[in-house]
Order: sequence, then structure tokens, then C-alpha cells
Amino acid sequence: MAMAMGMDMATARRRRTSRRAPSPFLLLKGMDRSTLVRNVGLAVATLVLAYAAFASALAGVVKISHPSVALNFDANQPTALAVLADEALLQTDDRTAPDRAAEQARAALRSLALSPAALRILGLTNGERAGAGQTLALMDLSTRVSRHDFGAQLWWIEHQVGQGNAARALEHYDIAMRINQSARTLLIPVLFAALDDAQIQRDIVPYVRAGSPWVQELIVHATAPGRDPSSLVEPLLRAGAYVKSTEFGRLARQTMEGLLAAGKVDAVQRLYGVLPGSDPSLLERADFNKASMQEQFIPVAWDLSASSTAGSALEKSGGRYVLRAFVGGGEHGTVARKLMFLKPGSYAFSTRAEIVSTASRQMAVWQIVCMKMAQREVVWKADALPGKATSLAQPLVIQPDCPAQSVELDLQAGEGLAGLELIVRSIEFRKL
Repeated sequence: MAMAMGMDMATARRRRTSRRAPSPFLLLKGMDRSTLVRNVGLAVATLVLAYAAFASALAGVVKISHPSVALNFDANQPTALAVLADEALLQTDDRTAPDRAAEQARAALRSLALSPAALRILGLTNGERAGAGQTLALMDLSTRVSRHDFGAQLWWIEHQVGQGNAARALEHYDIAMRINQSARTLLIPVLFAALDDAQIQRDIVPYVRAGSPWVQELIVHATAPGRDPSSLVEPLLRAGAYVKSTEFGRLARQTMEGLLAAGKVDAVQRLYGVLPGSDPSLLERADFNKASMQEQFIPVAWDLSASSTAGSALEKSGGRYVLRAFVGGGEHGTVARKLMFLKPGSYAFSTRAEIVSTASRQMAVWQIVCMKMAQREVVWKADALPGKATSLAQPLVIQPDCPAQSVELDLQAGEGLAGLELIVRSIEFRKL
């Protein structure tokens, strides 16, 4: 956001001179619509978040929090002079601020000939008068001296956006978020919004593949409640090794659940298929096995509730996994669910179960919920109690407009001390 900072500080300078470098946003006028949308998206940070991010840089990157005090001990302390120059540039209501900032930057350079912050400040204050070429030269020199000047990286983001070069802008996003972690809270939302563009999805792949330190935070942001993380699916699939990493393994469930909540069930299926250890048969089966109980595979694996009033767990019995489920007296709840991708057609249902503890007015029901664009529609039910399910259940019919289904077990027990507990040994949907 030095670039953005450039926008903030330019207000004062424009009143003082008619000679100024061409605005990056004038360059956007000649772009085609898709490029324009892509690059404006990347530049939002420079226009809206510049002040906040640059203020954060002053507090988090510069090691001298009281530069005036430091200058009392050393009037030529270059870092303190650069900090004062930065502070001056933030005073956009002071018409003399750019001149003071430039003088402090020159003083810093007299003490430290290659101060990246001072070079960047001179580029912002004097470069506009001298022309875009001098600004570019000073900014280039600043980043050649050190890539750790946060303000310079922000300027380069805006500059590359203005040039229509999203790939180069991402390079500076990467550097900026590496050197200033606090700025990620400002830059990541902008980057996530820009990922709606297919080209940016391709450009970000190398950073995902390399596991750049901010990628995990980007995924966490994208999968927060109410957001649609589907724009991350292509970069993740193209990244290859990162999806198989331990780091992403901890985020796989969160990512797939976010996709499911957004109604992107096809993306859930694609992502699950590349996870290490995933079992493709679970996409069309409701088996109880080792893969189906792995938490990182939820929602394709069994999502089991665990509370004091109702819950379930997969456990070994006779060398095979079974589902043990219970509900307390006077309670009701969905104790187990998993996502399947049954193809359109008719299916015969069968199950084997046994009651461990019976309750008054007890109920156990398997149901199929069709997942349509984040909408839930119950399309089939069958009794899960032993001796009833197979004989009374109607065939399950999956319609073409039902791409994914959630199979769920609901339990209920009447009032009283005793609750319902049962063991489900198998559940199957066989294509007719």
C-alpha cells in the first residue's frame, strides 16, 4: 500500500504541481473488461486499505517507536529520520508534509546512503514532479537494496496492477505478506475477492504449491461461515503436493464443509478424490471402515455427533467397524451423517442393527437429504430399528437434479430415565 499510500499522499502534491506521473488507473482505461475487473480487484487494497495497512507497517515493521526521542541522542539516525518522513506523509491535510518528508528522507540518505525507506519516500514525493521514470527508478532501487520495506511493496502492487500485470502484482503481495504478518488481515480479503478471476486462480498456483506462509490464512478466510471457497478449488487441485501436505490435511474438512455449505458439491467430490488416503468407494457407499471414520475426510466420511444427550461412535466389533448410537430419555437428535454421490436411479436399502437399550416411544430413522445448491430436501426415509427397515422401506429414487445426498440417522426416546441405544452393523444402498 505504498502504492496506496501514494494515492493518499498524492492529494496534497496534486495541489502543488501540474506535472505528475500518469495515474495507474488511467492505464486501466485501455484494458479489456476481464483484465480491468481482475486488476481493479487486486488494487482495492491500495484505495481502501492503504492508510490502515501503512499505519500498521509503521507500528509493526519499523523498530523505533519514538523517532523524535531517538533523534535527541543521534540527530542523524537514519531509521528515525525515515520514520518521521513516513509519519509526515500520512498527514494528508498538511500541504507542507511532502516537502518535509522529502527533506527528512534526504537527511536519512546522507547518514545511510542506501536506506530503502528513504529511497521509497523520495520516489513518492519527488518522483511525481520529475516524472514517472524517476519514481520507477527510485522504487526499483529501494527494493533492490531491500525487499523488506513494506511501503515499497505496496507501491509495487499498485504499479503492477496499473500495468495490467496481475502475476507481478501477486509477487509483491507474497513479499508484503511475508514481511508484515499483521497486513495479512487487510490484504488477504482483497486477494480472495480477486480470485473470482480465472487468470488470478492460475497465477496464484505457484504460491499455493510452495505453501507460502499466508496460504493457510487465505484458506481459513475463504472457508469462514457465509463465504464461498470454490475459487480456491482450481488452485488447490493444480498445486498438487500442497493438497497432500500435513498443513492442508488439517484444513481439508473445513474446506470441504465450506464448499458444501456454499452448495458446491461437485467441488467437494473433486477435492476429496485427491486427498491422500481417501477411499473413492465412499462417494457411493455408506460403509463403516477406517477411511470412513477419518475426520479430515468429513463430510464424505461419517460426521458423528458427541454430546451427553445424543451421539454416536465407530468402534471395532468382531474385527469390523460398527456404529454405536444412543439418545437419552426425552431427547432427539441427528447422531450420524455422511455425504454420498449416488447416480440417478433406484436403490434397494438394507441394514443390520440391534438394540442394546430400549426406551419408551423410541424412534430410529435413516433419511436421505438431497443437497441442491446449499438447500436441503428430505427425499426418503426408512425405519432403522431391527426387523423393520428392510421389510418396510420403499426403494430410494435419486432424481437427476440431486447431485449429492446426505444420509443421516435420527434417534428419539420418550420421557424417562432409559434412553435408546443401538448398534448398526451395516447400511447399504444397492442399485436396482
